[in-house]
Amino acid sequence: MTTIEGYVDHIIFRNETNAYTVLVLSPDEPVKEEGLDDPREITCVGVFPSVTQGENLRVTGSFTVHENFGKQLKVSSYEEIAPKDTQALYRYLSSGAVKGVGEGLAKRIIDKFGEKTFEIMEIEPERLAEVKGISERKAIQIAGDLRRKHDQRQVMLELSKLNITAGTSLKIYNKYGQTAMTVIKKNPYRLAEEIDGIGFKT
Repeated sequence: MTTIEGYVDHIIFRNETNAYTVLVLSPDEPVKEEGLDDPREITCVGVFPSVTQGENLRVTGSFTVHENFGKQLKVSSYEEIAPKDTQALYRYLSSGAVKGVGEGLAKRIIDKFGEKTFEIMEIEPERLAEVKGISERKAIQIAGDLRRKHDQRQVMLELSKLNITAGTSLKIYNKYGQTAMTVIKKNPYRLAEEIDGIGFKT
């Protein structure tokens, strides 16, 4: 298995129904893997719920060779990681990853909060109202969107620790939302009854 950290340079394809995605990851360090066209651009395929251009990710998977598209990383798990510097923060915010935030607003947010921007957006997003151009109402809307994304990421991460694939994890999250882990701990057999494609060995 290979683990790579980097940011999403662009998304080639995305199925909105099952979140199957083909994206290009720009790694923090050139990837040493024989047969890659460009070690600074890694094509990743897999299930990526809510991932957007500019996001910083840690992906884990195995390299495979596609007959038409060459070597690519088949991703088995991933997690979003915090931007490492203000340049990465700006790339993330100006990409449209956060609904309602464009290039100009991204710059003002970073000018206001600096390297603490990501931490504030994750923990105290209501403080965005301190930035010129963001009303209290808009700050609340942004906060709600960020918390939904954060909650989904946390559930998906916990499910991945149980060796549940990203595709199945998405089905579980879509069915149970934030209560997914509670359902699994109380009665895991509900999954087999209520979600297609899940069964238990007998």
